[in-house]
Amino acid sequence: MFGRWRAVKNIHPPLPMSPQESQRLLALINTSFKQQLDRHHPNTVADHTSDHLFSILSNPLFEAKPTDIRVSSSTRHGKGGTRLGIEQILGKRPVDIFKEHIVAGTATLQSAILCLRAEYKNCCRISSTAVQGEALRTSRMGSIIIQWLWSSGADECAAVLENPDFVKFIVPFLVAEKRHDRVWAWLDHLCWDWARISLSQAALRHRVYRMLLFKLVQSERYVGEGLDAAIALFIRSANKCEWKNWTETHELAAWYLTRELKEIPRATAIQDGTIESFMKASGTLSKPKTILSGCHWLYLAKIPDPDVALGYFKTVSNYGLRSKRRRDTVLIGLKTIEVLLESGRQAEASWLTDHVLKNFSCEVGSLATSDQKSKSQDLEESEERSLRSLDALAIQ
Repeated sequence: MFGRWRAVKNIHPPLPMSPQESQRLLALINTSFKQQLDRHHPNTVADHTSDHLFSILSNPLFEAKPTDIRVSSSTRHGKGGTRLGIEQILGKRPVDIFKEHIVAGTATLQSAILCLRAEYKNCCRISSTAVQGEALRTSRMGSIIIQWLWSSGADECAAVLENPDFVKFIVPFLVAEKRHDRVWAWLDHLCWDWARISLSQAALRHRVYRMLLFKLVQSERYVGEGLDAAIALFIRSANKCEWKNWTETHELAAWYLTRELKEIPRATAIQDGTIESFMKASGTLSKPKTILSGCHWLYLAKIPDPDVALGYFKTVSNYGLRSKRRRDTVLIGLKTIEVLLESGRQAEASWLTDHVLKNFSCEVGSLATSDQKSKSQDLEESEERSLRSLDALAIQ
């Protein structure tokens, strides 16, 4: 064993002054010592099994397809005699598996994503979001991945963030562990050196920033501190962002928070100041003629203002709108008609009814069909009232 130790020592230069290089050397020394100790002093049969699984779950495993994996006879059958696949093995101990890859020097982004996904599924099998958050936190999978990225020098590399699966699964762990600092560092990195990058690079950074911010506020909503904290994160990002088209970058997160706010009762303890700050950060407080602004002034404002949405509909048709946005447009149009009728503004309500029917007939028909099918499934009360208003006006 000591001969091997001298060999390891001779291979590597003296301890460098860089903290990052020191960390790598320390990890290598610890790995070598652990491997020698395990080889010469096995304790239990479980240790043998662990070593055997480690030999199976080495780098070639993650590069091969699951159908190509061959497991030896000692681990091929479970309790019921069924062959264990890679998903079953990962489902039992993904954190330990990735740690083994780190110490073996075989960890890759693909293996990190595979283990992240498996551990995320393990933690989220629990129904309660509060318990899910605790499970994500105690697994420490986020911190393990971040430490590995740092030691490999890839923690500020935009390439890892360009993988949507990595962003999708790493952010909930980091939020649950209260490692928001790492996510903010990534967001700041995406804004760095903006004047020197090409247009294609700028478009890519916008897409990555958009998804990263969305996952941040979504994770904060469900496995973090809740909706108020998620709104605060959105406001912070909006205030920090200096891009000219920052509204497009923040649009996905803004719509997500808007839908979350629409679903909670008005009496819920969301302060009017918080709503106003959110609308300001979203760029809707000044009442621009946009669909998001119309939605905010109909559903979120303390005093609803249908004129904002009405102004939007006077400038929009179905052409050029994405399919998802067309449905949102129809729902907001129905809500606007409802508010106009309640205010005694029948002429404007009638004009908007004709406009919606003319430009969004397919979406209206789809909503009407779903209304008939889901009356027994508690269709949202606001949509039901709007549909009845539309039916009444259509008859006229």
